[in-house]
Amino acid sequence: MITSTDNVITRHDIEERIEELESIRSDLQDTYDDMNDAEEALTDFDNSDDGKELIALKELLDDIGGCDELINDSYFLDYIKDIIDECYEINTSGDWPYRHMTMDYEAAADEAKQDYTSVEFFGQTFWAR
Repeated sequence: MITSTDNVITRHDIEERIEELESIRSDLQDTYDDMNDAEEALTDFDNSDDGKELIALKELLDDIGGCDELINDSYFLDYIKDIIDECYEINTSGDWPYRHMTMDYEAAADEAKQDYTSVEFFGQTFWAR
């Protein structure tokens, strides 16, 4: 299950979960011989948490366009810290004054957001790229 509290969600995760939920819905429809029973079961599914998740995930996939990854707003600062630490060498050791330098990760994260698109998923902001 994909939730709004996940730190990072990939397009693959979304597509895989949509396939899983659509399969459940399809299997449910195939279970009933009587068309009225099948329609009632599908309506029940559509109103269930799984049905609401399926609709939300399809909308999310449309909203993110060609983006491959969604980063939860509450995790974005840590995400940017990891990128900076992995990709850049910040030498704060050695001689004065360099050993007193610090990185303003919050400012870097705020500036990085201009390269991302914000999307809402179940009331939570995610940054897509």
